Amino acid sequence: MTLILTITLTLSMALTLPLAHTPLTLGAWVLMLAILLSMTTAMTTSTWFGLILFIIYISGMLVMFSYFAAISPNQHLPISNLLYSLLTILILSITYLSSKSILPSSTSFSKITYSNPNLMSMYSNYQVPILMLLAILLLLILILVVKIVEHKKGPLRPFS
Repeated sequence: MTLILTITLTLSMALTLPLAHTPLTLGAWVLMLAILLSMTTAMTTSTWFGLILFIIYISGMLVMFSYFAAISPNQHLPISNLLYSLLTILILSITYLSSKSILPSSTSFSKITYSNPNLMSMYSNYQVPILMLLAILLLLILILVVKIVEHKKGPLRPFS
């Protein structure tokens, strides 16, 4: 039941995405869409995959939001009836989902998570050196990008 509700909310958010007028509302809409897509992925495949997908979405959103904030001037947010209705639907769905009779037990989540042997083989003892190498490589790339970028000549204005 929660999966159907999450998919319905995801589709409604995706179909109403072109109605955003300012970059801030567009960013909030895409953020909500990312959360809903990650929840849907976590319910259908693996919670780890949903979490990793959410972290990737959020990091991309931070970069896009900083560029939008640097490019666009300060604008007033036009609050429409559609925004109020979407907020009301979101609050009602969260209230509906928070009841204990709707949420599945923790045992059903563990059956879904561990039923896929391909995901478990990724974390086997033979794959640990490759995963550690990837983690160290990503950390080194992050440090190199921070050291290469000069703050005074960067594309973004200072936020002070």
